[in-house]
Amino acid sequence: MKIKGWLALGAIAALCGCQTSNQADYMQIGYGPSFDVAHAQCELQKGSADQGYIAIGSPGFVAGAGIGNALGNLAAEDQYMKNCLILSG
Repeated sequence: MKIKGWLALGAIAALCGCQTSNQADYMQIGYGPSFDVAHAQCELQKGSADQGYIAIGSPGFVAGAGIGNALGNLAAEDQYMKNCLILSG
């Protein structure tokens, strides 16, 4: 059980290191805020993309549901940041 946990943690850590910067996607079009201002505004609002979860069952199931929810929230926040910067630009 411990080996599987460490493998899962290592896989998550490796995937988190692959994230790119949102600044590469930002191109200011017309009159709009600078990247720093737009990024700060989007950072304040990206928490609204998070979803909660309820899990009832064995400890392994609850832990798996929590990890799955966290990964889903990271993907939703990243997509929110991209869309927010597009709308700000």
